[in-house]
Amino acid sequence: MPPPSWRASRLPPAAPSCGGSERGQTHGGANLSWPCAIGGWNPPPAVAMKKVLLAFAATMTLLSVLAWAGASQVEFHRLAGELVVHVDHRPVQVGSGKPASVERTLPAFERIALRSAENVEVRVGGKHSVKVSGDDNLLELVETRVEGDTLVIESRGSYRTKTPLVVEVQLPRLRHFALDGSADARLSGIRGERLGVELNGSGDIEASGEVDELEVEVNGSGDADLGSLRAKHVEAELNGSGDIDVAASEELRAEINGSGDIRYRGSPAKLRSEVNGSGDVEAVR
Repeated sequence: MPPPSWRASRLPPAAPSCGGSERGQTHGGANLSWPCAIGGWNPPPAVAMKKVLLAFAATMTLLSVLAWAGASQVEFHRLAGELVVHVDHRPVQVGSGKPASVERTLPAFERIALRSAENVEVRVGGKHSVKVSGDDNLLELVETRVEGDTLVIESRGSYRTKTPLVVEVQLPRLRHFALDGSADARLSGIRGERLGVELNGSGDIEASGEVDELEVEVNGSGDADLGSLRAKHVEAELNGSGDIDVAASEELRAEINGSGDIRYRGSPAKLRSEVNGSGDVEAVR
């Protein structure tokens, strides 16, 4: 499986120098080099607890993705004032700054799995199409393939963009959308009986449309803004410090494990909530 890559603009800032040498931290066979290591930085007392939780969740997500991807060594460096990623000592490919786009011809799909840092725009309605836009010399680093009924979007190699990489997807029907990582996704025109949304990491998802049943799960510090996606029955599970916004007209089942919040629009006749932590389930207008 290709090694992971992230855009420099979406990576967390480097930890302050502690005056010592770089130390590595390993997880699942991956070696991460960061000045003073992750555990060597003591944040000031004024840092809010939620920020600490956000940093911890983002770190755990990064470590999990690296182990899942099978990378043997990942190093963080500064390049022209920005943070970039080296994967397995591969040189960083810098974007040309020349915008370009390419259409991809792929088999039909009803599910989407985003496993990279590229932003994705999904429009439900019309025939299948996939277009990748960004620096002309980086387009080949964005891999799109169909596994079963799932469109998989991944990155290959190490790179830094000058023109944002964006993947535009159109399909007749969307049954499930999963985001692993720090990307942003916008889903529009959703129609159907049931939709599943899964967010693992620090990315954000926005969605609009109407479905009968919505099932959403957030693990980490990411946010799922689904308040414009009207649903009759909603099941929402939040594990971490992220937030979930939904719109439920008949039934809402909400579960929180952590410090995040679940906010809902509408007046569902059936409401069941379970909170383990400091998060809240609250109604909004």
